[in-house]
Amino acid sequence: MMKRVLVAHGDADHMIRLLEDLQSGDEEVEIVGPAYRAATALTLASTQPIDAAIVGQDLGGRRNGEQLADALARDWGIPSTLVGEPSAAVGTIDSDCD
Repeated sequence: MMKRVLVAHGDADHMIRLLEDLQSGDEEVEIVGPAYRAATALTLASTQPIDAAIVGQDLGGRRNGEQLADALARDWGIPSTLVGEPSAAVGTIDSDCD
């Protein structure tokens, strides 16, 4: 069954990586958005069904990612995963632990 996932993030480059990751996964995902501002994400949530959201910490506008995630859960029952900026670290877990 296809899941509808709202993607909201203020950084365009990180947003592109998130969208690519979602589209390359095993599960069928329909992306709602993307939304670069919390207000846009809330409008999308109010006008169409959404199963889950991936929310960046830093969004344009008055709300941050945590505030958006709280509003999505409170107002529409949409669970969210908060994501930060991508890591600049290079290597794998195994090689970093040696």
